[in-house]
Amino acid sequence: MRPVEELVNHVLGQFRMLRDAPVPFIAAVIVAGVVIWLAMDWRYSGIIANRDSEISALKTQIEGYRNVFNGAEPEQVLKKITALQNQIASFLPPRRLTESDKKKLSDQLRPIASELKELIVYSDTSSESRRYATDFLAVLRELELKPTSVLTLTVEENQEGLMVGLVDPKNPSPAATRFIEALKKADLKIHTTLWSAPQPQSSRDFDLFIGPQ
Repeated sequence: MRPVEELVNHVLGQFRMLRDAPVPFIAAVIVAGVVIWLAMDWRYSGIIANRDSEISALKTQIEGYRNVFNGAEPEQVLKKITALQNQIASFLPPRRLTESDKKKLSDQLRPIASELKELIVYSDTSSESRRYATDFLAVLRELELKPTSVLTLTVEENQEGLMVGLVDPKNPSPAATRFIEALKKADLKIHTTLWSAPQPQSSRDFDLFIGPQ
């Protein structure tokens, strides 16, 4: 029981100290409370001020965009950008595969032809890209690969030029890798992009996508 008695005596001793010196104790508690409150107020005032500053900067940025595009909605801005891209493309020479290009491409694709049956070919909606895509279709048909007709897609940001669409760009299948290497060996400038909407009938993880110049 000695430990219990010691605890009781200790608690009673603390009460006697509070009773004997209540004013200093209360003053200390008040001072501590004020210090804590000031510290919390300073900290959160800074957080709130920083948040308000970020919100103000975003509002300024939004207003800037509105001024640039005369208050247009995002859909209208996209249409304007697309129209400008088409206008720029109209000044560039159209892309075509020469007969020499087609032969070089055919020679590179022939060894892997069995992996390219019914390859899906996409292009963006511009007439220039669709015409360029038909050159690739001609090579694929010459190899009797029965490719699909050119399907059109709306391009996303950074999708341009000749692309291989991959279901998993970080982990392409061996067949997809061989297809990419064959295009490069045919001296075609190629890069990859995400194939975000593969066709249900497709049995492979890649496609050919002709984007804008």
